[in-house]
Amino acid sequence: MKKVIIIGGGFAGLWAAFSAMRLAKLEGLEEKVAITLISKDPYHGLRPRYYENDLEATRISLAALLEPLGIHLVIGEVAAIDPTAQQVLLHTEMSYSYDRLILAAGSYLNVPDIPGLKKYAFNVDTYEAAKQLQNHLAILKNSEDHPTVVVIGGSFTGIEIATELRDRLNSLQAEGKARVIVIDRSKLASRFSPEMQGAISSAFKDMDIETISNVEVATIAKDHIVLNTGDIIKTQTVVWAGGMKSNALTMQFELELDSLGRLPVDRFLRVQGVDNCFAAGDVAAATTDGVHSALLSCQHAMPQGRFAGNNAVADLFGKELLMYEQPKYVTSLDLGSWGALYAEGWDQRIVKTKEEAKEIKLFINHERIYPPFADKDMELFLEAAEPAFKVIKTTE
Repeated sequence: MKKVIIIGGGFAGLWAAFSAMRLAKLEGLEEKVAITLISKDPYHGLRPRYYENDLEATRISLAALLEPLGIHLVIGEVAAIDPTAQQVLLHTEMSYSYDRLILAAGSYLNVPDIPGLKKYAFNVDTYEAAKQLQNHLAILKNSEDHPTVVVIGGSFTGIEIATELRDRLNSLQAEGKARVIVIDRSKLASRFSPEMQGAISSAFKDMDIETISNVEVATIAKDHIVLNTGDIIKTQTVVWAGGMKSNALTMQFELELDSLGRLPVDRFLRVQGVDNCFAAGDVAAATTDGVHSALLSCQHAMPQGRFAGNNAVADLFGKELLMYEQPKYVTSLDLGSWGALYAEGWDQRIVKTKEEAKEIKLFINHERIYPPFADKDMELFLEAAEPAFKVIKTTE
């Protein structure tokens, strides 16, 4: 019995497991290959939705998704990977051997050594962290003061949480308005195209969200923050959205990593220089079309998982490997009650705005990123797990 081990229960890991089992089923290899997914969390988390107010439907039992397919689930945290011995060791000292490994361990919030950041700042990186922020905001309902909320980081997550918080805070106060301030060390929304930057600025103005650019936060305390300019902002609610880094398990391989800590992979998502190992999602420095680098995003993690899972099983049994490609890149940015922005291409040309773009964003967050249940519809599962380019649905 050949063994495929997948590390990670996020988007890349789950879809790698789906695709690996899909190929095994189609090729009649189910009795010849054992597929195991190792996850430190028993849930598949819908991380792109953690900025939202309603968190109830953002976690799905991995067991409910995997067991009907005959995929073995192991709940545990990986301590070490031995590529030479082809073994994975957990912190419980349990070890698992593999014939093919798919590393899909995801990413984590980059938390620099800013005094007070870990102690006083909230974030929406995990379900638990998002719940903590939600509980904190509920306490503000009983506050007589109009709170000031500071979001640190003016990129994708920072913008989405700031606009969401603007709407949440508006509902908390009977009179007056809470302040929402977004602070960025560079220009606000600098990762977006000039066209999108202009639209984001307009949305912020309409929603009365303040911005402070080209400054850094020096210190975070319980009731204020201090900027590197010496300015002090009174606040008891700081949300950190300072970017992501690849999971540290990539350092288990003696390879040169990219600036985000990702492993070098070829067009088939094989880890370069390591036998029998694939990588997908936020741990893989992959190119979507031979030119553009994939981002740390479920938009890229899901298809990469499908290709990596397929290719790991294909590689085991001498089948043809499929080249990963994702020729279409889109940007769907939620802007709260203002609406959303939907852009296409790496130059981020805006195609839809406000309510029309919001429909697409809701489709992505509430339908597109949700996994299929094989025990409910096997045909749908087989179609969804196919490693092929899938166009995001848009409204006309």
